[in-house]
Amino acid sequence: MGKLHQLLAVEPDLDGAYKNVLQETQVVFEKKANLFFGSIKTLKMFDENDTTKYTDERHELTTTVPKRLDYQNDFIAKYLDALLQKEATNQYAVADLTIDGITLGTELPATFLLALEKRLVTIRAVYKTIPTLPQGVTWEVDTTVGTDIFKTVHPDVKFKTKKTFVHKVLYEATKEHPAQIEKWDETENVGEYSIDTWSGLISSAYKAEMLKRIDDLIIAVKKARQKANSCDVVKTTIGAKLMDYINLGQ
Repeated sequence: MGKLHQLLAVEPDLDGAYKNVLQETQVVFEKKANLFFGSIKTLKMFDENDTTKYTDERHELTTTVPKRLDYQNDFIAKYLDALLQKEATNQYAVADLTIDGITLGTELPATFLLALEKRLVTIRAVYKTIPTLPQGVTWEVDTTVGTDIFKTVHPDVKFKTKKTFVHKVLYEATKEHPAQIEKWDETENVGEYSIDTWSGLISSAYKAEMLKRIDDLIIAVKKARQKANSCDVVKTTIGAKLMDYINLGQ
């Protein structure tokens, strides 16, 4: 008896053949109706003394509508049977989701595990964008402000400055020339800023651990799904009966 994962592997091929044969049959019905006709064209001369031989023109009948339907019915029936067997087996395709010795769920359906795997990939993409605390700064939790809030251990110090203009007389004034004076400005520290910073971000290590847990969970879900899909396929059919009913067979 086949396993569910084997049925899932061939389902795309059956689906492709099913779609192709339906499309092919539709083209035949709509654009190649001549295939369903045959004819013989003969010539009878009125002049019995005319001994010229003329060849009959024949157009062979290629197929019939029932034969064409019979041809496609086999593909349709196989595909519908595969769908039925998959859904019937999915009722029993379950597995426990366990990670690090912790069971997060029991008898989870394989279909849910497949959907969960895809959603976890999307969730991981969001977690990957989480901003983290700047490196090179020492942070500590500040419970006086609130939960999950960090504060810089060492305040950032900056000086308050102002510019002052300084001049120097290079040459004293004479009767012939004015005094020559050089001017420039100097920056002087006149105060000190002390900047305390709070942040609601998380550490890069905390972020890395969450991403690792998501990765581990994705692997665990894959293993659970594979285990669920290892159950035996429920052998049941309906395709032939459906097509017989459609084609007035019963």
